[in-house]
Amino acid sequence: MLQPASGAGTVAQGFYWRGPGNHLLFRVRLGDASSDPEGGAELVRVTDGEETVLSHGDACLAKGQWYSLSVRVSNGTLSALVDRVPEVTAEDRPHPGGRE
Repeated sequence: MLQPASGAGTVAQGFYWRGPGNHLLFRVRLGDASSDPEGGAELVRVTDGEETVLSHGDACLAKGQWYSLSVRVSNGTLSALVDRVPEVTAEDRPHPGGRE
């Protein structure tokens, strides 16, 4: 569970972690209740420290509210969820050796 203390910036959940320069991220913009969610969620691949955005979705987490972030990976499809609702999906190759 996550409760943003700030109404600015982003929060990210790492997965398929192979190290600080090699992993996947689910990143979401922080805002207030009136913030525009358009394009505020991303699935990101980090390879050798370089970020590649795989897909964008529409989400923004409001300061002071509680959220559950999760990621599902199945047959090359990545799905990032906020409160069990898919917000962004992407197709990506397998990630052997990562830790969830």
